Amino acid sequence: EPGARAVTVIRGVALLGGLGLAGCHLGTGVGSFAPATHAGGVPVSVESRGARLDAELLSVSDTGLLLASDSGLVFAPYRAIRGATFGQVSEEISKGEAPHAATRERLRLISRFPQGVSAERVRALLAAYHQDSLRVLEP
Repeated sequence: EPGARAVTVIRGVALLGGLGLAGCHLGTGVGSFAPATHAGGVPVSVESRGARLDAELLSVSDTGLLLASDSGLVFAPYRAIRGATFGQVSEEISKGEAPHAATRERLRLISRFPQGVSAERVRALLAAYHQDSLRVLEP
């Protein structure tokens, strides 16, 4: 028959195991996280000098965000972004400042093109949106 100490250890291990399994079922699941269930990036709402743009996050770079909106393809340099919020994630961009590298990485992973967008891909996107060039948000 196990001693009192052994029983305590077994109960502790069982409790930790149960908490670990419960942790797998708490929070946002794959089924309710839009980027995991359909092609596309998360929705983003960007405020710049007096304007607001609702779009899809296509890609994230060191200098800004590539977005697809009803009005076409837009490049939003960080310096032009007064505020930006992203659907289903807590990351934000504000005050015209580039986000930290860790924030950019998290946003990159939930964008439509997490691998980045080549010049060839940009040309194809511009053609699909019937644009000659990217619209750029002004600071």
